[in-house]
Amino acid sequence: DTKGHINLWGCSSNYYREKGRFSSHHSDMVMDLKLLHPSTLLASASLDSSIFVWDINSGSIVQQLRGHSKGVFSLSYAPSYRLLFSASFDRDALAWGTGETPVFKLRGHHNSLVGVEAIEGTSQVITADRDGVFKLWDIRTFECVQTFRPRGGIPGFVSFSVCGADQRVIAGGKKLYNFEYNKPGVPYLTDDHPLVGVLFNQMTHTILTASGHDIKIWDARTGIQIRRYRNVTGNLVTAVCIDQRGRKIYVGDSDGAIHVINYTNGALLRTCSSHSGEVSALCPIEGDATNFLSASWDTLIHIHDESGLGVTKKGTVVRKIRGNERDITCCTVSPQLVLVASGALDGTVRMWDTSTGSYEGFYRAHAIEVTCVLFLDPYPVLVSCDVTGWIYLWTVRPSPRRAGVLACFPNFSLGKLKPAVVSSLAFQSSTLCLYTGDENGEIKLWNLTPILTSSEIDLSNQKSKSRSVSNAKFKPPNPTSNLAPLNLRSLSPSHAETYANITITTPTSPNSSPTHSPHEDNDTTNNVAKT
Repeated sequence: DTKGHINLWGCSSNYYREKGRFSSHHSDMVMDLKLLHPSTLLASASLDSSIFVWDINSGSIVQQLRGHSKGVFSLSYAPSYRLLFSASFDRDALAWGTGETPVFKLRGHHNSLVGVEAIEGTSQVITADRDGVFKLWDIRTFECVQTFRPRGGIPGFVSFSVCGADQRVIAGGKKLYNFEYNKPGVPYLTDDHPLVGVLFNQMTHTILTASGHDIKIWDARTGIQIRRYRNVTGNLVTAVCIDQRGRKIYVGDSDGAIHVINYTNGALLRTCSSHSGEVSALCPIEGDATNFLSASWDTLIHIHDESGLGVTKKGTVVRKIRGNERDITCCTVSPQLVLVASGALDGTVRMWDTSTGSYEGFYRAHAIEVTCVLFLDPYPVLVSCDVTGWIYLWTVRPSPRRAGVLACFPNFSLGKLKPAVVSSLAFQSSTLCLYTGDENGEIKLWNLTPILTSSEIDLSNQKSKSRSVSNAKFKPPNPTSNLAPLNLRSLSPSHAETYANITITTPTSPNSSPTHSPHEDNDTTNNVAKT
């Protein structure tokens, strides 16, 4: 109390009664009490600059801690390290061990302290002063690892608290301030949230990762995080891509909003027209620095012009394409074939011409959700995967055998009886190798040379964003002949390498035949004139 007394109260029959009073050793007001669990000791701090440690059972003083020159008003205890921390008006926080003198002084504040608090379950302690400056200390080394403060300080700053469950720091003055505490997490993980996108920027030799509400930029040569852009969207990030010049980031979220972010500093450049459902895919359109494509669960595909002409500086939708009948789950663009393909929840894969928006047809081989699609530029081949773990290769224009199944095979792993769901695809045209990433955390390299070289095709006539590709010569393989085996190289998370052979044959079941419906052109495409 204000006279320096410490009273002990007990609860019985739904009311409190005083069980005793500790002998008065403080000569001024008692400002804070802290139980030193799991022991039966109690620490008390007073404005007379003294700290006493009491035995609760006997009410006797176990220790008197001396070290502060001014009044002590805040105590905190780190049971894992058996350290008691105290804050006073002399600008320093002291760390106490088992002795009567401090083991360390946490120095660095330039004004009177407001409080000190050890973060439960971590090796860190936070101090704050009346200027609104917070310092985060590592208990193991007593080094300051971070200093932060809100812009303009905290007027009337009197107290703060750490919410351990939410990892937040709440500071109170004339109004409340909320700080997110970035916990260390698991060292070898990129982020605590699942990653929705990993992109390499060839212009800056950096890697972009997107997860949660944040985007991180990493140095590709050293693996060190360079920048972190927090809360780039109001909702969870669901899709991300980089423009062809490596200067902008297109970000889509779970509410259908699309934002254009500066790659260098994370500044919001402009917003684009939103979808009514979650954005499932974003793709840049090569050859045009201001155009990109978005696909959504609202079954629509938008081609955006984000140049921001006019007073509003807001991107416009150049063309709207009515996509699949069910939610669009994935999308890919071929700049050389001038095609866009999308996979949907109902297992269909549909294609459109990006320059005109005209409908090219659809494939109906998957019986369930399509997980990813990819054009194998410059070859007129499309790859699609579904949740059953099967991979399909299709021929597209300018192949005479248009909309035909070139091959299909399951994504088996050694020692696994069930194919793994493929979640991502990449193609290297120089080696004719297809890379797949799956639900088991494995990255596999598939040699497609027997398939792609078994057909004669003149790639010299294919020009980017040109319809002249229709003159290319393409001779499909005999559907009745067996294709050469593929060499499969599997890279597991533990970096163990395994090798296997898999024979790929063309399916002959009529249920796996693709369907082309030119009469649906008018129903599935909605062109919007350029502004």
